[in-house]
Amino acid sequence: MHRIEAQGLERIPQQGRVILAVNHTGLGVRSGLLLSTLLERDITFLASTVMRRLPFSRQLARTFSVIFVSPADMLSTRLLDEAEAVLGRGALLGLMVDGREMNQRKGMTKRGAAWLAIRLGASLLPVSVRFGLTGNARVQVGELLPPPPSVSRQDLDASTAALHDFHRTMSR
Repeated sequence: MHRIEAQGLERIPQQGRVILAVNHTGLGVRSGLLLSTLLERDITFLASTVMRRLPFSRQLARTFSVIFVSPADMLSTRLLDEAEAVLGRGALLGLMVDGREMNQRKGMTKRGAAWLAIRLGASLLPVSVRFGLTGNARVQVGELLPPPPSVSRQDLDASTAALHDFHRTMSR
């Protein structure tokens, strides 16, 4: 990368339970690497089990903290226990909210981040990572969002819409 422009890093709390809701640029591994080097707090990313099969991703997972999940894991106690352990030790939990492997309709933000936020008692922090053709990168951090007030579809959809709107605005 030639130049990194970062805006809003001061919005990332130095402590507390926070889920980074990152857009999926198609370069999720690169986004994760960039955020891991920019942020002062430790971060663990959720990643599709598909990534485990790719040699480069597998090596990065040994270096950085990753929890591999499949679509079947999304409601599992294993995922909740591992995510709870991450937040409990003071690290950030990161996930790509519109990931290609877990979501066949790329670009459509799903309710998973909002659901995890309420189950784990964590705030949501929208983060946009964009890479230019020249190798430059731009990171933008949004405003901290409280967890949804309930697991009702309406509350989950409202939180998800806020994340989607942030990412759509940043992609322009």
